Amino acid sequence: MSEQEINNLEKKEIDALIERGLKWNCKKSSILRFVGSETREFIIKPFSLGLILMLSAEFKKINFNPHKIDDNWMSESKNLMATAPEPLSRIIMIAVLRNKVLIKYFGGFVANYFLNRVEPKQLLELAMIINQMCNPTDFILSIKFLSIHQTIIKPPHLIEKIATEEEEVILD
Repeated sequence: MSEQEINNLEKKEIDALIERGLKWNCKKSSILRFVGSETREFIIKPFSLGLILMLSAEFKKINFNPHKIDDNWMSESKNLMATAPEPLSRIIMIAVLRNKVLIKYFGGFVANYFLNRVEPKQLLELAMIINQMCNPTDFILSIKFLSIHQTIIKPPHLIEKIATEEEEVILD
């Protein structure tokens, strides 16, 4: 298999995983842990454009750069956890609730729940996965393509009019 075929297969696998959603568990730490299972299951499904905008605003608040985390994991994760646990928990809350009304009324409670119950390592991993699910590279490339297409098309006021016979008679 060529490198391009391998990349295409990987992209198809990632797309299939994103479409199914991501399931993850969080331990219960209240009295409810004695009733039912010991963990709660949450599902992060694919995002709409509105959710991507909300998530990007939260990522912007914490100045999140996944390349820095990949390059220098220990120091960058310590800096990130010192400055940004609340926005990270809000990112996860937005991805789980997926509804503007639910986010408005229950967002603070759910973000606080994740802040107090999700381990820091899992919090960072989920934030990185959510960032990948937003797929910013494809979004940026599509915007670049649209802007290139707009520069190719001439604006209507710059297109020369072809004079019809009636206009030629008026001009004479």
